[in-house]
Amino acid sequence: MGKIEVYEISLIVKLKRNLFFEEVPAVVSGILDDRICKKLDKSYHTAKTFKEYCFDNFYKIEVDGIYKESKHYMFRIRTINKNLNDLFLKMEDWETDDITFVKTKSRVLPRQIIDKIYSLSPFLFKYDKGYWRFNETLSFIKEQIFKNSMSKYRKFTGKNEIIDKKNTFISGIKLFNKAPIKIKYKKTTFYTDKLEIVINKDELSQDIAYMLLGVGIMNNTTRGYGFVMPSYILKKKVGVI
Repeated sequence: MGKIEVYEISLIVKLKRNLFFEEVPAVVSGILDDRICKKLDKSYHTAKTFKEYCFDNFYKIEVDGIYKESKHYMFRIRTINKNLNDLFLKMEDWETDDITFVKTKSRVLPRQIIDKIYSLSPFLFKYDKGYWRFNETLSFIKEQIFKNSMSKYRKFTGKNEIIDKKNTFISGIKLFNKAPIKIKYKKTTFYTDKLEIVINKDELSQDIAYMLLGVGIMNNTTRGYGFVMPSYILKKKVGVI
């Protein structure tokens, strides 16, 4: 694939019924699955491999946790796949039983020096021992994020760069939630977390962080998990004497 570009599609939607906050990821992912399967490849979501997009939740958040029928909301899809960008961009004026897509627009996220990335939607780590915080430490999840991110980077770029896991691309990490964030998805309850990651400033670390803006961190990013936002290092303006 070579050099990564992150496309961000902003979508304005109008609801055709009330939607609970917990429903939105399943509703949106179902719509996107359907579009991809009909327009691109039916095997895309059945393949057990990393996917090239992620999305966040509706904005503005309703204080009662219910998004209202007939109101307009905005959400974003990010992808590193130009074909997916073009597909999602064409959803304007398209509708389902739940949602009418009113407007879409796309941009390429500029490359700037990323200081930190932080969770806008909680990240999910699928662990065969259950919720990781019951048995493991923060250094454990740091290593898992490192492994997952490097696997994505190698798959999406075709590059085999190696970073020493003791150094990794992560300078620092902290969690925002004291207790797990429980999210119901269909008949399953997932235990998730929100975090902040400080990014190293070398070229490879910055390249990985930029990619994560487009594909999300950890597991089930095409189900509304792991959508992250950047905090940039602002260039100082040179004053005129």
